[in-house]
Amino acid sequence: MGKGKLLINFLKLMSHLQEVERAVSQLSAEELADFRIWFAAFDAER
Repeated sequence: MGKGKLLINFLKLMSHLQEVERAVSQLSAEELADFRIWFAAFDAER
């Protein structure tokens, strides 16, 4: 894979991560608690 393609993929990934970060930062305290439980289970499966 060329350097240009790698850079484009990296920038897309960072864009997606920023979207997730924004979404998580807007969760209520209860939603954030639910997300933490879900993510811990998700992460444990990997």
